[in-house]
Amino acid sequence: MTENWEITSKVAIPAISLIIAFAAALKNWVKSKQARFEEREKLSKHAYELYQISGDEKLKNLSMEYGYAAITKDSFLTIHQRKALVESNNPVKDIESYIRCREILDIKIEPLKFVWKKNRLGMRWYYNLVFSLKVFMFWLGVVILVSPVILILFSEDVFNHNFLSLPLWQSTGVVAYCEVMGFLMVSLSTISIIRLTLASGLIKRHL
Repeated sequence: MTENWEITSKVAIPAISLIIAFAAALKNWVKSKQARFEEREKLSKHAYELYQISGDEKLKNLSMEYGYAAITKDSFLTIHQRKALVESNNPVKDIESYIRCREILDIKIEPLKFVWKKNRLGMRWYYNLVFSLKVFMFWLGVVILVSPVILILFSEDVFNHNFLSLPLWQSTGVVAYCEVMGFLMVSLSTISIIRLTLASGLIKRHL
């Protein structure tokens, strides 16, 4: 029992280390997005201060551009699209939703509405197909994520071979691969499911 526990620990630790490394990279990415918001906020204030000193209208417009870009947390919308977002009936909800699904939505103005970047997503059957595929990938990722535990506990009963009797490098590789791939599939599928749900909600609210 002690020997199995030691082997399991040696197998699990490298896999957990990989997941922690991936989570740290994701956290740094989120921080970089926040840093861009803070940078734009400072640039907006600085440009407006310069405008007050010089009276240059270009600096005033630049201040507005950076200000709207900071609020909407984007780099590619026009000033008119940003204004339309800010002036919506529920700007906080719309901006936060749009930020999370902007990869698949375009913004139309006068009046404000959202449309799919890929027109086929507007077809109900295609949307349901994509959504169902993402849900399937999520549960497949869950299965892959827990498969090392299943192998450790039941491999001898199912395959007549003890998983922990494999060479350490093989068992470690299998566990690391399953944990990383499972974690990626679950994470990416969850993001896609949320993105599709938010995008569909935005479109319906602004019909």
